[in-house]
Amino acid sequence: MIHIDLFSGIGGFALAAKWMGWHTPVFCEIMDFPRKVLQHHFPDSYIHGDIRTLNKNIIQKAINERIKSNWGGKIQSSQVAFRASLLVRSF
Repeated sequence: MIHIDLFSGIGGFALAAKWMGWHTPVFCEIMDFPRKVLQHHFPDSYIHGDIRTLNKNIIQKAINERIKSNWGGKIQSSQVAFRASLLVRSF
């Protein structure tokens, strides 16, 4: 399952998602210190700095890059594409 974390803070929801076996490929947090904490705990994830500039294309690109490089087939790209498309429709 894919979890996109907006207004992330230090990643409490992403940590809970990780415990459930979900992946968080994209975070969005504007504050510097929480971004550093996220980078430390989730080094393979993309961290976007401003919700006002985050869009569907950025999210889809980040998810696709992480599927190819980091998750090594643990998640099928068709499952991710479907779930991600449902998410970004609400944007």
